[in-house]
Amino acid sequence: MEICYKRNLNQSYMFITSDSAYSGYQIHMCRQNHIHNLLQFEPVVSEGETQFRYEITGKRSLDHVLESSDFAIDMFAKMLETLLGICQEIRPYLLEEEGILLDPESIYLENGTKKFYFTYCPGRQEPVTEGFRKLMEYLLAKINHEDEQMVLASYEAYQKSTEEGFSLGEILRILYQYRQQDVEDYVPVRQKSVSSKKVEALQKGIMPWEQEKKDAAVEEKPITKKRKGYWKKYEIDTIEKDDEYYKKDTQSRGWNMAMEEKLQECIAAISRIPAFLTGKINHEKEEEPIVCTPMDYKEMQEENPTVYLGTERAPEGVLRYDGKEDISNIRMEYFPFIIGSSEQADGNVCIQGVSRMHARITREKEDYYVEDLNSMNGTWLNGKMLAYREKEQLCMNDVIQLGRERFTFL
Repeated sequence: MEICYKRNLNQSYMFITSDSAYSGYQIHMCRQNHIHNLLQFEPVVSEGETQFRYEITGKRSLDHVLESSDFAIDMFAKMLETLLGICQEIRPYLLEEEGILLDPESIYLENGTKKFYFTYCPGRQEPVTEGFRKLMEYLLAKINHEDEQMVLASYEAYQKSTEEGFSLGEILRILYQYRQQDVEDYVPVRQKSVSSKKVEALQKGIMPWEQEKKDAAVEEKPITKKRKGYWKKYEIDTIEKDDEYYKKDTQSRGWNMAMEEKLQECIAAISRIPAFLTGKINHEKEEEPIVCTPMDYKEMQEENPTVYLGTERAPEGVLRYDGKEDISNIRMEYFPFIIGSSEQADGNVCIQGVSRMHARITREKEDYYVEDLNSMNGTWLNGKMLAYREKEQLCMNDVIQLGRERFTFL
């Protein structure tokens, strides 16, 4: 299966060439019926082979989304809910679930609405459970190990996905259990003996902290005045309350220690998964050294007066703004470097026409590359419009255009 991307002035497309023999019935049912959260596609004959053209305007693939944000439990649950909804909706049309692609490159998140969209490829014959197991191996490398809920939920979901005959509904139930309350308050079924009071409260739909407030309100009685003859009784009551508090505190500390031990076991287990499955986990942006310093420029000999500033030098990793808006130049000190109007973008360009996550600059050794992130108004390099995922090398004085705004790469 081969995937390529093209775009015109207003729309962006993904083209898939499938090796499997496609079914005309599947194509007809997908085109005639609007299936929610499936990318719409058209069969296109090119050079004697049939391709499927999917419109992906205003959407970004999952792997691109996770490059700028962590994979959180809410996002995981929403993605799985969407997938289960699609599987249920296509059954009346006799469409096979094996046609749903679960590669990170084929799952899309719509800008703005944050809705998930999946790709259906007629003729594809990979079981959904197998595709989901591979997806879990990829996602384990994208979780934040400081997020206790996500570590525990994702590892338990991964373990479930390795079992024969598992269902996506079982995975979703695991996520719901961890998402409804904090890790410290969540009591798994296998550990009900730890705190039967918490289990009873959860079964009644009462959150643990609400039950504790009610108990505290009943137990606490205001002490107004110590009256003569009642000192002994007051002392006994105080000792009993202290013992009860200590007992509760001990149970709480024991529960927290148990959850902490389980969390460390999950992190250790994830780290033992082969590196070729998960890849290197790194959530911090590493600073890259600047290629040259201003002092180096002055010391370098002038060779070609036609080059910018009359000096020949290596790129510095700076985008100089050439427009009329009040925008500063962008210095790129780490890579990959995302430019967009969102506050989460590495280089914030808050101008009309610039998408939230518009373009990305990457660096490989001493070479720089630019690619469009499926922006609404497109990215141009020296007048050429870039297709989604198309990487072009940057050279000194190249002009990058984001929508209508231009920057010069220095």
